[in-house]
Amino acid sequence: MKQIFIAALLLLMSIHSAMAFSAVDAFTSAPDVVLPLLPKNTRLDMIDYFNSGTSIASKNKLDGEARILSLTDKVLRFTMSEVSEYQVVVLKYGKEEIIALIETLKTPIADSRISFYNSRWEPIEKSCFKEPELKTWLTKVGSKKIDDVRAALPFMLVQYEYNSEDNTLTLTSNAEQFLSREAYSGISQWLKPSLKYAWNGKKFTLVKE
Repeated sequence: MKQIFIAALLLLMSIHSAMAFSAVDAFTSAPDVVLPLLPKNTRLDMIDYFNSGTSIASKNKLDGEARILSLTDKVLRFTMSEVSEYQVVVLKYGKEEIIALIETLKTPIADSRISFYNSRWEPIEKSCFKEPELKTWLTKVGSKKIDDVRAALPFMLVQYEYNSEDNTLTLTSNAEQFLSREAYSGISQWLKPSLKYAWNGKKFTLVKE
């Protein structure tokens, strides 16, 4: 009977531990190689400042201002500096939970990238998201003009935004900000302004229009 009780207790502890993993846990446990400008003590200060409702910013290692912008159980948004913003997202991955780290740099036009890690911040080798090719951004008519679009738009600047309410990742094109007014007006009718991806428990998949 005692062994059954212990086994049940260990099972409950395991379930609780899995459920308890939060965006704060992910943020504070990130190794220096992932967030080299924000030592753990600085991150803890940022959480304390946010929870206390103060607007005080923490200093990163380059004296840039870092602060938490918003915080829920599974999503933590923060600035690393005046030109960089991050989202730490905890996603359900089968029976486990993983971390998606979205980094957006404003140089000055916002451009994002996303990386995936397990709960120990080890990079996940399997692809959880495939960055869209140019053809994915094109409308039905635009797909016939891909050479013209590629000539006017040598690369895409895209901002990523995760929505925890429906577990979607929205990619917004910043081509209009990057190109001249004349160049953008020439190809705008062939480009989709945004793409939406839904999390299916293993990866983000494109939501068909």
